[in-house]
Parts: sequence; C-alpha cells; structure tokens
Amino acid sequence: MLKHYLVASTDDSIIHWEPKLVAAESSEDALQKYLRVIYSKDEVFRESVLDLTINFGFVSRFILETPEEHRHYNKKGSVITKMSTVHQRVRKFFATEYSFAERFLQYMKTQNPTLIDNDMYAYIAATEPEGLIAVDLESIERI
Repeated sequence: MLKHYLVASTDDSIIHWEPKLVAAESSEDALQKYLRVIYSKDEVFRESVLDLTINFGFVSRFILETPEEHRHYNKKGSVITKMSTVHQRVRKFFATEYSFAERFLQYMKTQNPTLIDNDMYAYIAATEPEGLIAVDLESIERI
C-alpha cells in the first residue's frame, strides 16, 4: 500500500525550496521517486551534469575522487588523475547501465548534449539523495 511522504530539503527553507508530496511504499522509495521524476528535470542539476569543469560539475567526482587528488588540485591547480582511471570510475558509476557509461564518456569527448537523455539524468539524479528528507505524513502530529 502506498503512503504519502512530504519530501523536503534539510538545507533550505520551504520558502525557498518547495516540498513535494510523493506517494510511495517507503521513505527511501519516496526519495528515489522524487529524484527521478522531479530533481532529474531541474535545470541547475542538468547544467551540473553537462558541466565538464573539473571542480564543479558531475564529472569532477570521477576526476577528483581521492583526498590526494583533491589536495593536489587545490594546491597546484593541476590534475594528477589519469584518463584511464577517470574512464574506469565512469564505468563503475554506471555499472548497471553500461550504455550510459559509454555515452557519458563520448559526451566528455564531444560535449554533445544529445548523448545525455532523460533516463541518464534520472539515473544520475537517483544517486544524489543528500540534503533531502521524506517524512511520512502519518507520523506528523495533528493538533
């Protein structure tokens, strides 16, 4: 049976971040549904996926993964990560969707945004539940 969950940001006021009511079987399912249906279509999120800037976009998680890589980049302004390592990390991230990995790697070469489709955005968005909470409406005290 589906329950109703209020999905909201733990970091922003509801004045600035509109919460959503999501029907799901669990709070985890509500978060995943929100991320895939709503967040994956957010313009800022999509821009971050397409942004190939080393220290900003989605791609940075593959280039600057270790503390050593971060330290070196912050100190010297250069990247020590080999492209073969970046490719391995991309393939690991998209392990359950091999075609997504290959398309993202192709995007990194060509910057052709048509390679990233709605399904890929949803897949990527589903990995970013930080800063969100799903509250079961039945758990809220009514007065």
